[in-house]
Amino acid sequence: KKKAVGEQAEDMECLAYLFKTCGRILDSQKAKNMVDQYFERIRAIIANEETATRIKFLLQDVIEMRENRWMPRKLTTPDGPRTIQQVREDAARDGCIYLPQQDSTASKNGNGLGSGVPSHLQQLLFSKS
Repeated sequence: KKKAVGEQAEDMECLAYLFKTCGRILDSQKAKNMVDQYFERIRAIIANEETATRIKFLLQDVIEMRENRWMPRKLTTPDGPRTIQQVREDAARDGCIYLPQQDSTASKNGNGLGSGVPSHLQQLLFSKS
């Protein structure tokens, strides 16, 4: 019996993770026709309005990985997730003009915006000129 697209979410998620894990091996010259058929079906599932957004993005990631020769878009960093401060410093370095509000403990320690000692973030922001 054929399931509705909404009921296939778990199956589609498994397919996405299977291709993310083994796609490089499965996508060989021998199996090219079969894999091309899978990807045509994946594109049709993404285009279907009944497909959950989460599943669409998972499948889109698989398509992008195949187009990029099965390399993930972004390699994960070995040191784990980044802190908010690291994200803010990167944003400042990239030219965003966002200065976070400094709390009262930071201004007591000499790191506040009003103090005479510039913070690391301020140095990054104003060193671009």
